[in-house]
Amino acid sequence: MDRKGAIGVRGVIVIILVLIIVAFLLQNSQVVEIQFLGWKWSMSKVILIVFSMFVGALIGLILGRELFRKREKKDIFKK
Repeated sequence: MDRKGAIGVRGVIVIILVLIIVAFLLQNSQVVEIQFLGWKWSMSKVILIVFSMFVGALIGLILGRELFRKREKKDIFKK
C-alpha cells in the first residue's frame, strides 16, 4: 500500500501538538515583570515559561547523567 499523500497518525499528532502550542502562545503573550536578586526585567510570559522549562530540562539532564555514572561505577565494582 502506497502511503504518499496520507499524513498518518504521526502527522495528526504533530498537527494537534502545534495547535496546542499556538493556543498556549496566544493565551500567554502578556508582558510580566520579574524581580530576582534586585534585578527587574519585563518580558513575555511565554519566554519566561520556555526559559524555565529549558533550564529545568538542562539541570535534569546533568543530574541524570551524574546519577547514571554513579550507578555504572557501582555495577563495575560488583562484577
